[in-house]
Order: sequence, then C-alpha cells, then structure tokens
Amino acid sequence: MGFLAVVLALAWLNISPSPSASPSPTPSISPAPSATAPPAPLFTVPKSWRKFKSSHSQSGLVDLGSYIFARDGYTQGFNVLEAASAGLDADTIAKINLTDLEKTEKHFRLISQQAMSLCNGQHGRLIKYQTDDSAKRLTFEQLFAASGTKGYVVTYSRASSQQDDPQALAALRSLCPPLLPAVAADTSPVPFSPPTGWQRVNPAAMQMDVEGMLAVWIHPSGGRVPDTLNVVKGDSHVGSLASTGLGDVLDSAVKQKFPGAVMRRSHAETVCNGTTGGWYLEYNLNMKGIDFIIEQAVVFAENVQYGATYARAATQPEDPAARRALDTLCPAGAQISS
Repeated sequence: MGFLAVVLALAWLNISPSPSASPSPTPSISPAPSATAPPAPLFTVPKSWRKFKSSHSQSGLVDLGSYIFARDGYTQGFNVLEAASAGLDADTIAKINLTDLEKTEKHFRLISQQAMSLCNGQHGRLIKYQTDDSAKRLTFEQLFAASGTKGYVVTYSRASSQQDDPQALAALRSLCPPLLPAVAADTSPVPFSPPTGWQRVNPAAMQMDVEGMLAVWIHPSGGRVPDTLNVVKGDSHVGSLASTGLGDVLDSAVKQKFPGAVMRRSHAETVCNGTTGGWYLEYNLNMKGIDFIIEQAVVFAENVQYGATYARAATQPEDPAARRALDTLCPAGAQISS
C-alpha cells in the first residue's frame, strides 16, 4: 500500500528509545459502570469466510482482519489494514496510493474512483483497478478512510474473469472507523522554506517519536518510498567547535545513530540564504531493507542545534528544489515559513 509506505518511510527520521516499564497501578474498587451501547464493529464479514494470517509484517502496519473465500473455483481475498495517518485525509491517502500503483504495477488500469459516505458521516474514497500477475489479470477494490491519527485501507481482490461478489462488496462498504477527534493541521512557523507544492503532514499524527521535530513534508507525487523533508531542533554543545572539529563530531554522530551509514559528503555550508555558517552532510543509509540517500543541513544558535533533512530512495534522482531548500535553514527563527 502506497500510503502505508509513506508512514514507514517517515518513521525512521527520529528514533525513540525503548520505553521503560511502568509499574502496575494499585487495584481499586470502583462502582460498576452504567450500561452503554457497544461500539459499532469496524467492519463485518460473513462467518463462512476463512480468516488467515497475512504477510504484512512491516513495522507500523496492523492487520485488522484478512480472509479468503472460494467462489466459482477461484480464491478471493479481503483484508483490512491500519496505520498512522500522518494527518492525511482519505482523498490524499488514495491519491498517493494511485501514484504508487501507476509506477509499480504491471499493466495497471484505473477503472473508477468515487467518494464514499461511511458511518457517522465520515468520508471515504473508493478506487477500483486492474493489474496483471504472472498468471492472470486481477481486479482490486480499495476503500480508504482516516479518523483521528489512524488511516485504514480495505482491499477486496478477485480474478478479473469473475463477477464482483455481493457479500464482499457489502463487507468492503461496512468499514466503520472509530469516530475520533480530528487532527489539527500543522501550520506552526518553522525556520525553513520548503519547496513549493510539498505536502506538510502532522508528526503528532504518526506513530513516531516527535520530540524536537518542528515539521515534516512529503513530496506531492507520493510513491512507494516518497521523498521527505523534516526540520528538528535540539540541545547541543558542539556549536563552538572549529569547522573541522564540527564535521568530525557530526560524522561520528551519524554513524553512532545509524550503524552502517556510508558518508558521501561532509563540508561547511552557508545556510540561512547565505547569511550563516553551517554544515552539510550526505550519506547512504539502509533502513527497513530500503537504500536511502540522506542530505542534511545543520546550523547552531548558542546551545541549540537545528537540522533539516532531505531523504529519498537511492533509486530516485535528487530533487534540486529540495536540495536548495536545505540552505534556507536558519537558526533561532531568523527566517520562518508556514
């Protein structure tokens, strides 16, 4: 799923330590709660369908239910996945997924797409498309939804030679995400000017450590591993070192945080649109089995360090606008962008 990969591609940008164990609360006696209506089921499938363990083993994905069933001598499939939404709505999630499919699936053909009204007045986006595997043509119907900090994708798949199964279509449309508070848009100013058109997402709506992270953007074209930008701020005591010493410290910090990183470039760089001295790093990194090229600009203000990071898959060419944007990073909010 393209939108799920967006979350996974972003998650490595800030690594959090393992949480420490919390003591169990002291048991207490409380009055029995008053009866309340049970929550609506997330989705409904016929009992005759056989549940199976899916192959979605990537960190950050939650398999809420995967099923197979036979019809007219063919096996059909149905599954529901959940991941952090990154603050994206259903339409944007579906658009990113379509961009990915057009790039990666053999003989991809979009059949239709439409808005869907879900439970509690929530909004969804339904797409239908065809692809080829080694043996036959397949038809997929996918329903995308987002609620609070979570996103959902329901997929029904069948051989294209078969008719749609009414029970499968009913199950697909039964998706009922929990009604959660909306995630506020991330519009706070940051000391950085992103390229035009890049989509800003809310780090608080992602399953990742956001301490010190000021903003995150993804490339508007999306894709299986989208180009990303982020800006972080943190305490530092290395800003007073000479430029050669600064490079050594930053290079060492990269290799300590990401063992196996291969440094490509490391040199002094003028940032804040030519007004402030900083440092530029470029290195190769393998995360979750994907080779990335990471470019970073770093600048200091007293004991505070600001960093802007541009990450892309190693197979992707550099985006000149993203590279130029790194040099707009300013310390202490000398220049801000919303």
